[in-house]
Amino acid sequence: MIWFLSFLLFFSSLSFSLSSSEVSSLLKFIAMRHIHAPDDDHLTYEQALEAIKHRKLRMTCSYIAQFAEKLLNAYDIPCRFILTLTLDEWNDYNNGHSMIEVYQHDRWELWDIDQKHYFVFEGERVDAKTFCKIHYMLYELVKFSKSPILPKEDKNNWLDLLTKTDDFRREWYARVCQIPMIRENGILYYTSDEQDRKRIELYPFSNPIIHLSQREFEEKFY
Repeated sequence: MIWFLSFLLFFSSLSFSLSSSEVSSLLKFIAMRHIHAPDDDHLTYEQALEAIKHRKLRMTCSYIAQFAEKLLNAYDIPCRFILTLTLDEWNDYNNGHSMIEVYQHDRWELWDIDQKHYFVFEGERVDAKTFCKIHYMLYELVKFSKSPILPKEDKNNWLDLLTKTDDFRREWYARVCQIPMIRENGILYYTSDEQDRKRIELYPFSNPIIHLSQREFEEKFY
């Protein structure tokens, strides 16, 4: 499978139809060729696509998620960018997280390329909407790549300390993944109650945001 995925990257202009197992393998391949660091955050998609052929991409969560979204969409794989936000006290480094949703197995599935995990609840992989509701329920953390998440020089930094064990990782996800936001045409859509809405609108997002009722949100995206 590795040779096939390498072939896809070198001939990304060609059109292929991928099976669900091949889509999952492509996601695992991207995660394997990534490490959490900001060095490559400035790269364009085209530059990142060339770089990943030869080395690991060093990107933070937002940038690797956007890269994965564009790459999968290039192969007509339904994929969308997910931003999550905390409603806890904000700081300057740990207020949210970026992941992707991929449509396969007749449902949207949440994949965390940056942290190399997806999530299973009651026997099924979950979407972003569900994940943000189940932090204190018994769900399964599934690590889908054995490659390092952080470079060696970043061991014992804040992210490493917050995700060092599964219990710590669950607590970290419970903080940063409280409000799911789905990006479509450059706009972040979300749903919340009115009290939380007022607070969310104070956050300095880089994209415009639109609030939807829960029914509107689910009808539009799920």
